[in-house]
Amino acid sequence: MNKIEVKEKVTGTVTKKPREKKVTYVFLSDADFTIQLEIGKDQEVEVFHYGKDCSGQIKVLLKGEKASIIYHYNTINMQKNHVIAAVEHLAKNTNSHLHFHGFNQEQNLLRFQIDVTIPKGMTEAVAYQENRIYNRTQGTSQILPNLYIDEYDVVANHESYIGPFEESILFYMQSRGLSRPKIEQLLLEGLFIQKGLTEEEKVSFFQGRKEG
Repeated sequence: MNKIEVKEKVTGTVTKKPREKKVTYVFLSDADFTIQLEIGKDQEVEVFHYGKDCSGQIKVLLKGEKASIIYHYNTINMQKNHVIAAVEHLAKNTNSHLHFHGFNQEQNLLRFQIDVTIPKGMTEAVAYQENRIYNRTQGTSQILPNLYIDEYDVVANHESYIGPFEESILFYMQSRGLSRPKIEQLLLEGLFIQKGLTEEEKVSFFQGRKEG
C-alpha cells in the first residue's frame, strides 16, 4: 500500500525528493505554484493535486531505472490560467501517466501545456497523458500535448478533449429527473479524482466555485 504523505497546501516553490519506494502526495493550490519532483530508481510516486483558479508549473525528473509517476491534476478555473507540466525520462524503463482535468467556469482562458521528453537511449520508457477541459459556458481552452521523443524503443501516446459536457449524457440524466446543477455536480465528481480529501475538505476547498 502506498504511504499517504501529509496533505500540503502548495503555493510558491516546492521540491520533493522522496526516500520511500512508494509515496502518495496530496497537494492543494489556490495560488500560483511551482512543484518539482525528483524520482529515483524503483520509486513509485502518485500525486493527487487540486487547483482552484491558479497557474503553475510542474516538473518531474525520472532519474533512476523503473522510476514511475502518476500525476492527477484537477482544477476549477474562473480567471485566465496556464498550467505547464514537464516530465523528463532520464533513465531506462521509466513510466509516466499524466491525467490533467479542468472545469472552465467562466468565459476565460484555461491552458494545459504537457511536455514529455524521452532522450535517445532511454529504452523501454512508457509515457501516457490524458487531458480534458470542460467549458461551462463559452470559455477559451487550450491543450498542448507535446511529446519530444528521440528513442524508438518506447511507448508514448496521448488523448485530449475540450468542450462542453456531452449533450447525450446531459439528456439522459435530465430524463431521469435530475436538475442541471445536480447533473453538473455529479459530472464534476466523476471528472475529478478526489482521493486523499474528505467530503468536508472537498466542500471547503472548492466552495469558491459559483453555482447556477
